[in-house]
Amino acid sequence: MTPDPFDSQPRRRGWTTTATIVAVVVALVVVVVAFMIPALSGGGPGASEETDEAASPSEFVERYLHALADGDADAALDYVALGLAEGETLNDEMLAASLERGPITDIDVGEAEEIADDEVEVPVSFRIGDTAVSQDIAVSIGLSGDLAILSGTQTIPTDEFAGMGLTVNGIPVEGELTLFPGTYEFAVANTNFTIERGEPVVVASGHESDRYEGLRPVLTDAATATYRSLVAASLQECAAMKTLTTPCGDDVIDSGENGPTPVDGTVTRELPLESESKLAAVTVVTDGTVARWESSVGMSTTFESPSGSRYLAMGAALKTPKVDFAAETPQVVWE
Repeated sequence: MTPDPFDSQPRRRGWTTTATIVAVVVALVVVVVAFMIPALSGGGPGASEETDEAASPSEFVERYLHALADGDADAALDYVALGLAEGETLNDEMLAASLERGPITDIDVGEAEEIADDEVEVPVSFRIGDTAVSQDIAVSIGLSGDLAILSGTQTIPTDEFAGMGLTVNGIPVEGELTLFPGTYEFAVANTNFTIERGEPVVVASGHESDRYEGLRPVLTDAATATYRSLVAASLQECAAMKTLTTPCGDDVIDSGENGPTPVDGTVTRELPLESESKLAAVTVVTDGTVARWESSVGMSTTFESPSGSRYLAMGAALKTPKVDFAAETPQVVWE
């Protein structure tokens, strides 16, 4: 029998081929979209390659604390908001030195509490060495659900340590000091200074500023004695001068028509016993590496007029003696 040229079988084969092509194209589109969705959604500052994107705020904070306890600074920084995760001391070396002085243990994380549309607080408790810590850790929630810890690090001012060679846990530090929760020992290389608070500092949260009380440099007893000695010697040199002016101040000024005219070379200055005793115990304060006194030390000063009469100088006052203890040879400068 001769095949019918209009038989439908060839058309059925053509339709199958077209459907197959369409199915393949659809499958490819699905695959492409499947790859594009994760790439477009991305993760926040705290998201990792695992399941951090889907973690609750409490789980997110718990993972952060465990990263700290494990000494993994890079992993911990993945959970911290970008603007708070910068600093030369947020590294494995500093974290390891901290954990040696006080390991982080007994981590307990509570349920998050909403404090704003885009922020929650997570109550936590843990131990840093022997110190029990309880605090709320703030976590921001991005528009796409990304999480980032807002209070995971602490920045401590170090301006007062400028030029002293600050070290933290034996590691030299310059510039702004940002730290993970932990235990830190502060010291300075300049032997004329010491840290007022001698024991290690436990850094936990910004709400506990009393933890940092006394974290400032002070002159050592030896440097304080050196300051007093240098100032006393400089005062004696100034007291021996007969000139109207001296480097120390206590200048004699011509009062014009209202008083006698002082004659240069006739001035006599004496440091009263009361001033000498004050100088021996004068309070010394510092501005950076520069020491100065807080004192009412003064001199008794007289001068002669052209007629030879002697007068008491009124209003003469000493300048402030300053000594820079960062200098190779500290010396007094009166300002």
